Amino acid sequence: FLINQIFYKIFMLSNFLKTSEINKIGSKTIISNIKNGDQDFFEFSIICPSKCLFFSGKNSQVKSKIVSKKNIFSNGNFRPNEIRLFALCGRDKKIDIIDFQKNKIIRSFYAHKGAVKDVCFSENKINVLSGGDDKSLRLWDLSTQKCISSYNDHENVVSTVSFFPLNSKIGMSSSYDGKIRIFDLRYKNLMVSFFDHKCPIEKFS
Repeated sequence: FLINQIFYKIFMLSNFLKTSEINKIGSKTIISNIKNGDQDFFEFSIICPSKCLFFSGKNSQVKSKIVSKKNIFSNGNFRPNEIRLFALCGRDKKIDIIDFQKNKIIRSFYAHKGAVKDVCFSENKINVLSGGDDKSLRLWDLSTQKCISSYNDHENVVSTVSFFPLNSKIGMSSSYDGKIRIFDLRYKNLMVSFFDHKCPIEKFS
């Protein structure tokens, strides 16, 4: 079953990259990231420095897009198990929550003192985790757009953030300081463990 899932994703991504619209995008600008949503919904997102496009693998068409003349987008993620919301971040220090079915930003708030490098939704869909140039990992309540907790253990830019699979009480972050840190998000500043790679970490998954 797992092998079928892998081949399915490769097949969908192959179709995705062959479309004329995607080729036009790729020839004009840098593609920073490609993210896929729930596999049953055939959804992908292309994150470019000045635009974020949402693509349907069912008909190989770009469904909607968010374009910015000022911000430079860095990363983003779909909300788990649905085909509606996407969290996007960039150099403007904000987190944008996008309803890509309606093609509009429904929430936007300042999250860090510098550029936001990564953002992701929790499994319960009501929290987001973010990391940025200010070296902090932050947990947010989407309903109030307020920071619940801030973790400042890294010594350099936080490059990637993630909730522990199937457990939104545990958060993880990587940094250019070479460390992956694991936090118990039920507490204000409790680091559970860390792994030191001795070199800058760009991404983990």
